Amino acid sequence: MATSLSTHQLFTPAGFTGRRVSRGASRRRATSVRVRASYGDAQDGDSEQMHVPEDAFKNELGHNISPERKAATALGNLFTMAATRVILDQFTGTRHRSPVYYKMVDFLSANPLRNGNEWLAQLMREPDKDLRI
Repeated sequence: MATSLSTHQLFTPAGFTGRRVSRGASRRRATSVRVRASYGDAQDGDSEQMHVPEDAFKNELGHNISPERKAATALGNLFTMAATRVILDQFTGTRHRSPVYYKMVDFLSANPLRNGNEWLAQLMREPDKDLRI
């Protein structure tokens, strides 16, 4: 037997009471929570700080980079690819695709997105002005 749920029931998180929390209460809670990266047996109080080896991540030139820099680069590439997919979707109409869509797909297949900054620079140097969105 199928039951129909209202939109409110579908999009309301489980455990949501509908009560508003005052700003003062949320501030008090936020300041009392501390997160610390550690490993080992935390029950004994014998935990140690995490350590990432200095040579764990390397860039294209073989130089050591920090985990934070590696994550920032990966996120930049991810956001560039996501923005490219959004633009391609915008070029797709309800009945037809824009001619720029096919140019962009051809450019993307000829120049795969591995480094977002270099890919964007190469796109902006393209002689076809349609691709300079």
